Amino acid sequence: MASEAVTRRSANYHPTVWDHASIQSISSAYSEEKHRDRREQLKSEVKSLLEPTETQDPSGLLKNIDSIRRLGVGYHFEKEIKAALQHLCDVDGYQTQKDLHETALRFRLLRQYGFNVSSDIFNSFKDKEGNFKLSLTGDVKGLLSLYEASYLGFDGEDILDEAKSFSALHLKAAVGEKDINIDEGLKREVERALDLPLHWRAERLEVRSGIDAYEKEEEKNLPLLELAKLDFNILQTIYHKELKELARWWRELGLDEKLSFARDRLAESYLWGVTTCPEPQHSDSRKVLGKLVALLSVVDDVYDLYASIDEVELLTKASERWDLKVLGELPHFMKLCYLAVFNFINEIAYLALKKHGLDATGILKDEWIAMCKSKLVEAKWYHQGHKPTLEEHMNNAWASLGLVPALLMTYLALDIQLTKEIINIMRQKSRIIYWASVIHRLTNDVGTGPAEIKRGDVQPALHCHMKEKAVEEEAAREHIDSLVNQAWKKLNKECAVAGDVPRALIDASVNLARATHFFYKDGDGFGVSDGKTKEHIASLLNSKFQERWNKSRKGGKNGEVEAMEKMIPVSRGDDQKKAVAGTWTEENEIRLLRGLVAYIRQKDAESKDEDQECPGALAKDSSSIGVEDVDAAVKDGALFRGMIKKHRTFNSRYVIDKLLLSIEPPKGKNSAEIEDEVCGKAFEAYINWEKQHGDRREQLKSEVKSLLEPTETQDPSGLLKNIDSIRRLGVGYHFEKEIKGALQHLCDVHGNQTQKDLHETALRFRLLRQYGFNVSSDIFNSFKDKEGNFKLSLAGDVKGLLSLYEASYLGFDGEDILDEAKSFSALHLKAAAGGKDMGNDDGLRREVEGALDLPLHWRPERLEVRYSIDAYEEEEEKNQSLLELAKLDFNILQTIYHKELKELARWWRELGLDEKLNFARDRLAESYLWGVATCPEPQHSDSRKELSKAVALLSVLDDIYDLYASIDEVELLTKAFERYVLFFFIYSVPQHKQKLLGIFWSLHSSINNFLVHKAICTLYKPRPPCAPLCCTSHIWISLNIE
Repeated sequence: MASEAVTRRSANYHPTVWDHASIQSISSAYSEEKHRDRREQLKSEVKSLLEPTETQDPSGLLKNIDSIRRLGVGYHFEKEIKAALQHLCDVDGYQTQKDLHETALRFRLLRQYGFNVSSDIFNSFKDKEGNFKLSLTGDVKGLLSLYEASYLGFDGEDILDEAKSFSALHLKAAVGEKDINIDEGLKREVERALDLPLHWRAERLEVRSGIDAYEKEEEKNLPLLELAKLDFNILQTIYHKELKELARWWRELGLDEKLSFARDRLAESYLWGVTTCPEPQHSDSRKVLGKLVALLSVVDDVYDLYASIDEVELLTKASERWDLKVLGELPHFMKLCYLAVFNFINEIAYLALKKHGLDATGILKDEWIAMCKSKLVEAKWYHQGHKPTLEEHMNNAWASLGLVPALLMTYLALDIQLTKEIINIMRQKSRIIYWASVIHRLTNDVGTGPAEIKRGDVQPALHCHMKEKAVEEEAAREHIDSLVNQAWKKLNKECAVAGDVPRALIDASVNLARATHFFYKDGDGFGVSDGKTKEHIASLLNSKFQERWNKSRKGGKNGEVEAMEKMIPVSRGDDQKKAVAGTWTEENEIRLLRGLVAYIRQKDAESKDEDQECPGALAKDSSSIGVEDVDAAVKDGALFRGMIKKHRTFNSRYVIDKLLLSIEPPKGKNSAEIEDEVCGKAFEAYINWEKQHGDRREQLKSEVKSLLEPTETQDPSGLLKNIDSIRRLGVGYHFEKEIKGALQHLCDVHGNQTQKDLHETALRFRLLRQYGFNVSSDIFNSFKDKEGNFKLSLAGDVKGLLSLYEASYLGFDGEDILDEAKSFSALHLKAAAGGKDMGNDDGLRREVEGALDLPLHWRPERLEVRYSIDAYEEEEEKNQSLLELAKLDFNILQTIYHKELKELARWWRELGLDEKLNFARDRLAESYLWGVATCPEPQHSDSRKELSKAVALLSVLDDIYDLYASIDEVELLTKAFERYVLFFFIYSVPQHKQKLLGIFWSLHSSINNFLVHKAICTLYKPRPPCAPLCCTSHIWISLNIE
């Protein structure tokens, strides 16, 4: 079916809230070693809180454990916490306590840490009739602990169901009664618990509020508070780095542009990773889950919205075949989607092999196919108008959201020891993944249901029950809530009996179920992410993205003051919150604002825009600006909006962040010594480096362009010299059109007529051939004598001989005159270089020696630019605009190369071949030099990176063939490449030879990744003996041309 004939649906999702530039602008000062050293000191102090003694009150120990866990630092003390809980069990057993709060807290903590504790301990709080005692209703703290503990119950534990109902009833009454005097902090805790219990909350997202609440407690432990704040900031820095990395991956993948109908939710996807595996050591799992959720949202939108039923059947069949040969059968948008997923799953399989030595490809493939089949069933229901029952819906839908492959990939990326047996337990014996998926599906359906019903999608669980049982929405919602409660009890039990499963897998599964409540409890927090989700991501990432200047935000607790406070990293005390990142003072802010005002006024004067209204601090004399103006500027944004409106050179978000968070004041002077204009210039230089230099380059290009404009009176030799200089100085790519136009003019005016000057003739010939003109080598016949030899009188013209020598290297096979020119010029140039014919012209001597060592035509042009700039600067007749352009362009391109090499270094480190295959050459930077030399122009970034990857991998491959592998192994590898079928290779390689898998996977992934990025799906089969063909294919496919 032609895609043009398909009616495409759309959910009209809003664009991404977090663009690439915003993510890359995140910064943090907490990656330094001094912060980590301080954290270690604090950990030693806090550890003492978990050391039980014979005289210690158990309630104090339980409180410490609970506080440490809620403050997000429990992962530092897993061993100590378990030992402390075991001590309590050894000393007190599971005996009944008189205090409801202590009993419930003990029960909750013991269950959270996997201890076998019975719910019968709550029987002592019942009366003779078997009901919870009414005397407990006044113990709000105890009721709250009982309520939280009840959510760790198992199916069949009726006493915990009763406890839940009893405590909920009386907690609602307590917060609703004005006559009952409850501490404000406790009241907030109760309200939050009734909204969503602690056991269902995403723990990492609760840490910030946990710190704020703990700081207000009278009996807080100061080292613990400091540790929590410091750890929060350090983990934030790790999350910053990972999100930046994912943003680069997402931009390189290009699905947000190529498949614009789908949700672009990279930051939100990463939030799933953070909530599921928040501990720093599980970086791979966070990134894997973040990538997967981003891809799943695209796949979901393909199945549910964009594709026709024929297309989704085709995509499902392609997934079942799991072969790149199917690409030719898919519509263009599906080729991108399919290949992106194919590469990603292979990437995870490679990661599993690298980390655990496990071959997980078959498992991952099977679970992905199962998910696609479930999605196909839903698509068929939609197109057929089928209305499933709730049971029918859940039997299929628990798998269609993709939680099974998501959790399996998360497990495989965890930084723990995994075996195939453990993975099989989680897949087949344990029901942990199933019940987590049920919670995910039911909660998702409630959150996204209204929008899906409005679009006419397949009915979600809520509406399935409404239609099936003919009940109102409220009754249906209560039924779904009961199913969620039941699923949680099943999940709790499965986690409790999974004794052979590492705790990290259990925690990840439960955390992923918790994340579902965060995203979907109050609506579709993933698809519509510009509300609560945005605020949580901002808080998690230091809140730097909060628009402090946005007037649309409400006042009060959720208003501008709170937003501004959250933008400041957690410091060691409230008195430092005004000091941004613990270093900035009001004086810094005032001084910088003064400088900014002075700078804006200067720009106004230059643009003669003095009549425009000057809002806020702009209306004041800069010397009178004070802290109230800084606050006003931050709060209402008038200053910055006015600045953006008038001076387009600023990026608003960047300005705000840098102005109040990052800019360091000029050193060596205090605020009293710094004049407004000096600070303004410093601010301008800091903010607008790239913009300034880009603008200056454009100005210089306009000036240099005049050097290529031929006139009737112009000497051809001058025009040729300009062209040659521009090319040698590395800026020729800016003037391709003008250079060809100038050369065409020379041909039109002078044709191929013979010139008397050898240098001019040879230079013209070389440049014409370099730019593809059809010029004959016969023009050099005029420099021969009657015997047909080059005239001996030319021997003294060193400059002409050098040009002739360089021109001879652009000859074709059979052009004997150029072979003669090469021999003649080389002979006399060697004589000149060894004699005194060049006098004191050291520049010409160096050129001759360089040419004899390697001719210009054989040299990588980009690697010659720096030398050429130095040589050109020494010339007397240099053009200053051209020289400045060459230097500036060199620096700008250098910045681009820096960025690319850093990106490649991250890729190489993630790949891990330098460690796993340590017999092979580790030559990443050298490989990148191949890319720069081959495609130096800035627009060909993809080609440079792909060629660099290919060369780095090929050097490893070369060492396998030539040095490390046996003849049997290289024959096996060659067959695998010939077939280019992944699974043949996986199952053919003996266990003891599986190092070969790494190189195969890497080449396989490298080739396919740039095919996705460039939307080209003509696959080729790289053969190890044909490395140049493989590299050339990488270059051609990646070039930024049509």
